[in-house]
Amino acid sequence: DDSGTIRDLVQASFAELSINVDRTVMDMIVAKLGADRASSRREIEKLALMAGQGGSLSAKDIEDALEDGTVLAIDDVASAVADGDIVRLQGAITKAWSEDANPVMVIRGCHNYFRSLLIAAHAVSTGSAPAMAIKALRPPVHFKLQGRMTAQLQKWGHKQAMAVLDKLQDIELALKSSSPNDRVICMQGLLGLCLRARS
Repeated sequence: DDSGTIRDLVQASFAELSINVDRTVMDMIVAKLGADRASSRREIEKLALMAGQGGSLSAKDIEDALEDGTVLAIDDVASAVADGDIVRLQGAITKAWSEDANPVMVIRGCHNYFRSLLIAAHAVSTGSAPAMAIKALRPPVHFKLQGRMTAQLQKWGHKQAMAVLDKLQDIELALKSSSPNDRVICMQGLLGLCLRARS
């Protein structure tokens, strides 16, 4: 039974670090992890890192950490835009389409990402350290994105992030005007923002 082996894997990893989870949370972890031991191991390491030595994990922590591929693909799109990395953007958007993300979902995901950057930039402007500003965000930023987002705060101040949020709203409005070329509108809009990030 695969779920039995995955459960053993989680329990063994957590026992090493004295991490506590209740039965409901353990069931949730097992349900969310696939039968692939290698990728499950990576996810378990991620959860252990999140909890820390002697820590614990709540159901909300698990929801945030083991989000589905669509959410992660959209975060990658937003992160590529924030870095001004066109090649990465093209790969990330292809992945998002393959995960059945629709253009409005992608734009809203980018909106959430830049809104987080805006809040963090504001915290930095009032004296917070960039890494702390990112860690303080709610909902928490996926641990894979924290380092990159912290670096992006060097480039994205309050005003710049605000301008991108305005533009993303324009793109969403354009998408809602029921054009048959939704993906094209989405990609062109994001390319424009990507070029802006590079300048």
